[in-house]
Amino acid sequence: MMVMFFLRQPRELFIHGCDFGGRSTRLTYWLTTLWLVLMFLVFEGFVNGLPVLLMRTGIPAGAGSLITGSIVGVVVGAFALLAVACIIPVLALHERRYRDTGLPGWLFWVWFAATIVFSGLGNGSLIQQILFLIDLVITLLPTDCVKTAVKRRQGAID
Repeated sequence: MMVMFFLRQPRELFIHGCDFGGRSTRLTYWLTTLWLVLMFLVFEGFVNGLPVLLMRTGIPAGAGSLITGSIVGVVVGAFALLAVACIIPVLALHERRYRDTGLPGWLFWVWFAATIVFSGLGNGSLIQQILFLIDLVITLLPTDCVKTAVKRRQGAID
Protein backbone atom coordinates (compact mmCIF):
# COMPACT_ATOMS: atom_id res chain seq x y z
CA MET A 1 0.00 0.00 0.00
CA MET A 2 2.72 2.46 1.03
CA VAL A 3 4.81 1.55 -2.02
CA MET A 4 1.96 2.39 -4.37
CA PHE A 5 1.41 5.70 -2.60
CA PHE A 6 5.12 6.46 -2.93
CA LEU A 7 5.14 5.61 -6.63
CA ARG A 8 2.18 7.95 -7.29
CA GLN A 9 3.85 11.00 -5.72
CA PRO A 10 5.40 12.52 -8.85
CA ARG A 11 2.07 12.32 -10.66
CA GLU A 12 0.24 13.78 -7.65
CA LEU A 13 2.75 16.65 -7.49
CA PHE A 14 1.88 17.74 -11.03
CA ILE A 15 -1.86 17.02 -10.79
CA HIS A 16 -2.15 19.39 -7.81
CA GLY A 17 0.67 21.57 -9.12
CA CYS A 18 -1.12 24.90 -9.27
CA ASP A 19 -3.52 24.20 -6.40
CA PHE A 20 -2.54 26.75 -3.77
CA GLY A 21 -5.71 26.04 -1.79
CA GLY A 22 -6.49 23.02 0.31
CA ARG A 23 -4.08 20.97 2.39
CA SER A 24 -1.19 18.52 2.13
CA THR A 25 -0.57 15.92 4.78
CA ARG A 26 2.83 15.22 6.28
CA LEU A 27 3.01 11.95 4.36
CA THR A 28 2.31 13.62 1.03
CA TYR A 29 4.77 16.44 1.72
CA TRP A 30 7.64 14.23 2.86
CA LEU A 31 7.17 11.53 0.20
CA THR A 32 7.26 14.24 -2.46
CA THR A 33 10.37 15.71 -0.84
CA LEU A 34 11.93 12.23 -0.83
CA TRP A 35 11.16 11.87 -4.57
CA LEU A 36 12.80 15.21 -5.31
CA VAL A 37 15.91 14.33 -3.28
CA LEU A 38 16.19 10.93 -4.96
CA MET A 39 15.80 12.57 -8.37
CA PHE A 40 18.63 14.99 -7.55
CA LEU A 41 20.87 12.17 -6.26
CA VAL A 42 20.32 10.12 -9.42
CA PHE A 43 21.13 13.20 -11.50
CA GLU A 44 24.29 13.91 -9.50
CA GLY A 45 25.37 10.28 -9.68
CA PHE A 46 24.85 10.17 -13.42
CA VAL A 47 26.64 13.43 -14.18
CA ASN A 48 29.58 12.64 -11.88
CA GLY A 49 29.75 8.90 -12.58
CA LEU A 50 29.45 8.79 -16.36
CA PRO A 51 32.85 10.38 -17.12
CA VAL A 52 34.54 8.04 -14.63
CA LEU A 53 32.77 5.02 -16.13
CA LEU A 54 33.79 5.98 -19.67
CA MET A 55 37.41 6.53 -18.62
CA ARG A 56 37.52 3.09 -16.99
CA THR A 57 36.12 1.40 -20.10
CA GLY A 58 39.03 2.75 -22.13
CA ILE A 59 37.19 5.02 -24.55
CA PRO A 60 39.79 7.33 -26.16
CA ALA A 61 39.95 10.85 -24.71
CA GLY A 62 38.62 12.68 -27.80
CA ALA A 63 35.74 10.31 -28.48
CA GLY A 64 35.04 9.90 -24.79
CA SER A 65 34.76 13.62 -24.19
CA LEU A 66 32.42 14.03 -27.17
CA ILE A 67 30.18 11.16 -26.07
CA THR A 68 30.33 12.18 -22.42
CA GLY A 69 29.71 15.82 -23.21
CA SER A 70 26.72 15.02 -25.40
CA ILE A 71 25.10 12.63 -22.94
CA VAL A 72 25.75 14.86 -19.94
CA GLY A 73 24.44 17.87 -21.88
CA VAL A 74 21.19 16.10 -22.69
CA VAL A 75 20.77 14.91 -19.09
CA VAL A 76 21.53 18.38 -17.67
CA GLY A 77 19.04 19.95 -20.09
CA ALA A 78 16.33 17.43 -19.19
CA PHE A 79 17.00 17.87 -15.48
CA ALA A 80 16.88 21.66 -15.83
CA LEU A 81 13.49 21.45 -17.57
CA LEU A 82 12.19 19.13 -14.86
CA ALA A 83 13.51 21.41 -12.11
CA VAL A 84 11.82 24.45 -13.65
CA ALA A 85 8.59 22.46 -14.05
CA CYS A 86 8.71 21.56 -10.33
CA ILE A 87 9.07 25.13 -8.98
CA ILE A 88 5.39 26.13 -8.87
CA PRO A 89 4.09 22.70 -7.75
CA VAL A 90 6.62 22.57 -4.90
CA LEU A 91 5.73 26.10 -3.75
CA ALA A 92 2.04 25.16 -3.82
CA LEU A 93 2.74 21.95 -1.90
CA HIS A 94 4.68 23.88 0.71
CA GLU A 95 1.91 26.44 1.19
CA ARG A 96 -0.68 23.66 1.50
CA ARG A 97 1.51 21.96 4.14
CA TYR A 98 1.58 25.16 6.21
CA ARG A 99 -2.21 25.36 5.92
CA ASP A 100 -2.57 21.70 6.96
CA THR A 101 -0.79 22.39 10.26
CA GLY A 102 -3.34 25.11 11.01
CA LEU A 103 -1.19 28.08 10.04
CA PRO A 104 -2.32 30.60 7.42
CA GLY A 105 -0.92 29.97 3.94
CA TRP A 106 0.49 33.50 3.69
CA LEU A 107 2.92 32.65 6.50
CA PHE A 108 4.79 30.41 4.06
CA TRP A 109 5.25 33.35 1.71
CA VAL A 110 6.62 35.48 4.57
CA TRP A 111 9.09 32.69 5.34
CA PHE A 112 9.95 32.35 1.63
CA ALA A 113 10.55 36.09 1.21
CA ALA A 114 12.71 36.20 4.35
CA THR A 115 14.74 33.26 3.06
CA ILE A 116 15.37 35.04 -0.24
CA VAL A 117 16.27 38.31 1.50
CA PHE A 118 18.72 36.64 3.86
CA SER A 119 20.22 34.39 1.18
CA GLY A 120 22.44 37.34 0.26
CA LEU A 121 24.27 36.74 3.53
CA GLY A 122 25.36 33.32 2.32
CA ASN A 123 24.20 29.79 3.01
CA GLY A 124 25.97 29.65 6.34
CA SER A 125 24.32 32.68 7.91
CA LEU A 126 22.75 32.09 11.29
CA ILE A 127 19.49 33.80 10.29
CA GLN A 128 19.11 31.55 7.26
CA GLN A 129 19.79 28.45 9.35
CA ILE A 130 17.17 29.53 11.87
CA LEU A 131 14.66 30.11 9.06
CA PHE A 132 15.25 26.61 7.68
CA LEU A 133 14.94 25.10 11.16
CA ILE A 134 11.60 26.90 11.66
CA ASP A 135 10.39 25.56 8.31
CA LEU A 136 11.48 22.03 9.20
CA VAL A 137 9.58 22.15 12.48
CA ILE A 138 6.45 23.52 10.79
CA THR A 139 6.48 20.85 8.07
CA LEU A 140 6.87 18.13 10.72
CA LEU A 141 3.81 19.27 12.70
CA PRO A 142 0.74 17.03 12.54
CA THR A 143 -2.49 18.07 10.85
CA ASP A 144 -4.33 20.90 12.64
CA CYS A 145 -1.70 20.98 15.39
CA VAL A 146 -1.80 24.77 15.67
CA LYS A 147 -5.61 25.00 15.71
CA THR A 148 -5.82 22.29 18.38
CA ALA A 149 -3.21 24.04 20.52
CA VAL A 150 -5.08 27.36 20.26
CA LYS A 151 -8.35 25.70 21.24
CA ARG A 152 -6.69 24.02 24.22
CA ARG A 153 -5.22 27.33 25.28
CA GLN A 154 -8.65 28.95 25.09
CA GLY A 155 -10.17 26.10 27.12
CA ALA A 156 -12.39 24.77 24.32
CA ILE A 157 -10.79 21.31 24.52
CA ASP A 158 -10.19 19.57 27.84
